[in-house]
Amino acid sequence: MELIIRVTGRCNFDCTFCSAGDMEISHPKNGVPEQIKKVIETIKPNGIIISGGEPLMVDPSYYYELHELAGCHIAITTNLKDFYFHPEKWAPLFNEPWIGITTSFNYGETRRWDPNTVFTEDKFIEIYELYKKYTNGKDLPFIAVLDEDNEDTAIQLAELAKRLGTYVRINNATKQGRQQTTYPRYKLFAKYFEIIEAGLGDYEVYCKFHEMNKCPINKDMLCHAMIRTCYVDTNDVLHYYDCCDIVDKENLLDLKNDNMAPESKYPHVSEHVNSNCVFCELFPICNGCRSQKIEYPPEHCEEMLKMKDKFKKYGWI
Repeated sequence: MELIIRVTGRCNFDCTFCSAGDMEISHPKNGVPEQIKKVIETIKPNGIIISGGEPLMVDPSYYYELHELAGCHIAITTNLKDFYFHPEKWAPLFNEPWIGITTSFNYGETRRWDPNTVFTEDKFIEIYELYKKYTNGKDLPFIAVLDEDNEDTAIQLAELAKRLGTYVRINNATKQGRQQTTYPRYKLFAKYFEIIEAGLGDYEVYCKFHEMNKCPINKDMLCHAMIRTCYVDTNDVLHYYDCCDIVDKENLLDLKNDNMAPESKYPHVSEHVNSNCVFCELFPICNGCRSQKIEYPPEHCEEMLKMKDKFKKYGWI
C-alpha cells in the first residue's frame, strides 16, 4: 500500500497550472498531525509520496518524524526554491538513503518563481547544479507539464534531460485547481512518439519503459486497493480517499472500516468514454487514471486509433 500525503497547501511558486490551488490543506506547526499518524499506524504503508502545496514549506524534521513512524521510503516532488536559499538546512535530509527527490521544470510562461517571474532554464540549471553539489551527485529527475501553449517543447525537455544526465517525466496539464483545461492525452502520446523518433526515448520515463498512461506509483492500476491519499484541512479534519476519488472529493473513506480489498485491474470500465473500449487493443493504454479519463475529448478514440501502428511498433501493445 502506497500513501500520498498532502502536507501543506502553501507554496512559494505561483504556477498558473497548479492542480492544488482549490484545496484547503492545513500547514503543520507541530510535526506530523495526529490524524496522519493514525493513518500510518492503520494502513502501514510500504512507501510514502509527499505532495502539496510545496513540500519544502514544511520543516525537515517533519520528514524525519514520518520516517520514524512508517520506516519506509519517502518520495518528495519539490520546486527546490527553499533549498536554493537554504541548502545547508535541507542537505542532510536529501542525503538520507530513504529519501527520493524529484523536481519540476517546463518551458513557457506557466511555471513561475513568483507572480511576475518565469522560472527559466538558467535558474533551473543553477538549482540543479547546487543540488548535485550538496548531494555528491545524487540523481535528480524532473517532471514537466505540457499544455496547449508549450506543447512544442517536448523534444526540448528530453534534450535538457539528456544534457543533465537524468530523465524527465512529461505529463499533461489537467483540469484541477487553477488549471482550467486538460491537455488531451492523445496529443501527449503523439509527443512521446516524437521524442522516440528523435532518438531521445531513453531520457523520458514513459518512452523508455513503455508504460504510457500508467500511474508511476501504481503500475498495476489497482486504484482502489493500492493507494490511499490523505490530508488534514484547515478545520483540523482528516480527508482520506483512495487515489482516484481525490479527483472529485466525493467518496471519503472510513479509515477504521477500510478493508483495502483487491479489485479488477481496470476499475473504471463502466465510466469509459465508449462502451466498446474494453474490446479495443488500445484499452490498456487509454484506461488509466480517472483524473485523465473523465476529461477525454470526443475525438480521443479516433485520434488514438490513428496511432495504433506506432503503439505496436514501439512495443506498447
